[in-house]
Amino acid sequence: MRIELVPVDSDNYAYLVICEDTKKAAAVDPADAEAVIRMALDLDVEITAIWNTHHHQDHIRGNDELRLG
Repeated sequence: MRIELVPVDSDNYAYLVICEDTKKAAAVDPADAEAVIRMALDLDVEITAIWNTHHHQDHIRGNDELRLG
């Protein structure tokens, strides 16, 4: 397992939790879906899950875009 930080906004992070064997990832607190998707593409991983630590917008704002994308 590998964890990658994804800077979002000016003071926060999302994360990709990656299985190195399957190249599948969970996006954690994906406030900026575009940044998370870009990082996943750069790392050649597929986002297959969304995990949120809590319900504030600076953590969940990108959920719908990732889910529908």
